[in-house]
Amino acid sequence: MTLDKSVKDRLVADICEWMDEFIKKQMTVALSDVHDAQSDANAKPFHKELLPRSFLRTSSIERSFSTMLGKSYERHSGIIAESRFAEVHLQHKTEGTLLEAVDTEISDEVGRINKGKIFDNYHVAIEKILEMERQGSGNQVTRAVTSDVYLKDRAGNETFFEIKTPKPNKEQCLNITRKHLWIHAILKKPPPKVTTYYGMGYNPYGEGNEYKHSFSISHLDIGRQTLIGKAFWDFLGGDGTYEELLEIYHGVGRSKAKEIQEMLSI
Repeated sequence: MTLDKSVKDRLVADICEWMDEFIKKQMTVALSDVHDAQSDANAKPFHKELLPRSFLRTSSIERSFSTMLGKSYERHSGIIAESRFAEVHLQHKTEGTLLEAVDTEISDEVGRINKGKIFDNYHVAIEKILEMERQGSGNQVTRAVTSDVYLKDRAGNETFFEIKTPKPNKEQCLNITRKHLWIHAILKKPPPKVTTYYGMGYNPYGEGNEYKHSFSISHLDIGRQTLIGKAFWDFLGGDGTYEELLEIYHGVGRSKAKEIQEMLSI
């Protein structure tokens, strides 16, 4: 087993706490606007383990649940990572200076992506701005970035995560690239000394299937810039973490099933 008992107990307690809050908030919500929340482009493994199928077909309730679940990913990331990393911080602020010319280049790069330039290699973009920092001179500007999750391993390597929806819009994709290039320019370090990822809690197309959200694949380097579903959770906790986490969600879902059915008369 990858996750030890203390980690599992903390995860169960957290999930139960926000599930109780969610159930109370939804007690008076009318069940209407039915749709299929489990279509090919909406595989939601954590939703599925916690909620009855009929519950997932109620769009207003499902949206509220998704919001609360999304917020929990950050907390769960911290709980899981603490057993493997020397330092773990949520809402970690990175602040410092970079050359004004580098800041302009980052803006230009984001602008090129926005205009349709294919973002072939995120690591090449990082190396370009770091080379400008090494060779350049001139005015400095100050930038600050708050990362959802910050990790430092026992070798001193740092990893910064933005954890957001697995179906971001174009502006979210562009902002992530801008913020993460700022981090590299401020710290003056490339991967693996400093690594920046967009973490997605699950693959909406189903684990093991190709990730194909149009804005993401057009505006992010999916292979180098993102960790999705199993790759994300296993990075935090080691091989098998994703499956164990789903088992934890399944167990909580079973324990709450009767309560959900009774309260909402599903």
